Amino acid sequence: MTSAGVHNMFDETGIDELKSFATVTWEEILTEDPDLLIIVDAGWNTKSHKLNVMCDDTELRTLTSLKNQKFVIVPFSASTIGVRLGEAALHLSQAVRALTLGASLPQKDWIFVEGDDGSKIARAWSGLSVYMKLPTDLQSLCPTPVDPPTITIAPTSERLTGLRRRDGELLELDFVFLEDNPVHRAIEDDVRDYLALQGIAVRPRAMKKDDYNAAVAAGDFHLAFSETWGQPYDPHAYVSSFRFDNGEADV
Repeated sequence: MTSAGVHNMFDETGIDELKSFATVTWEEILTEDPDLLIIVDAGWNTKSHKLNVMCDDTELRTLTSLKNQKFVIVPFSASTIGVRLGEAALHLSQAVRALTLGASLPQKDWIFVEGDDGSKIARAWSGLSVYMKLPTDLQSLCPTPVDPPTITIAPTSERLTGLRRRDGELLELDFVFLEDNPVHRAIEDDVRDYLALQGIAVRPRAMKKDDYNAAVAAGDFHLAFSETWGQPYDPHAYVSSFRFDNGEADV
């Protein structure tokens, strides 16, 4: 979010240090009047229910973000620790830049979708979405947009100019994979191209199986292939296995 140029209005309350969800009051939200809302869509508390509550409230209807219909919808499964979190963070940053700065969304990640409920959205492969037109039942309930979002999707051939650097150092990821695995090679190539669009370099390391296992066990990598255990253990149990003990990754 920092790289997208936005600020969490509750940073000063210590919420970021909790690394979890926290409760605030509607009065606090009204006082801060955010330019943009991030709405988590959960099965037990859907995006439609949350928008209904806000649009049906005379005070909450005055929120700038609601009047301009500038909000990003995030699936609950992409808002907690798991294998979807990294991609969701990238798409959230892209969506925020689109809503606040008018930046185009990359065609490789986003598509336009028109729903049976009368809505029109831009949707990312991670499940994140941005409303361009609300569902019919909300159009009459929610305020008419004062400054409605204009969303565009650009061809993925539009790359960043050059590679990103931090403190003068090239941002480069070390990607290890099995040299005799054609699936690894095919996916590594796609990942490398995808990250190049974001200005991040990838250094591929094709390795023999014993060397690969040793590198992964020692944590000598940034990106690596592995296998999951499947339901009901994943994704949380699998992600929690990537922890360090005495300097070695427990994998």
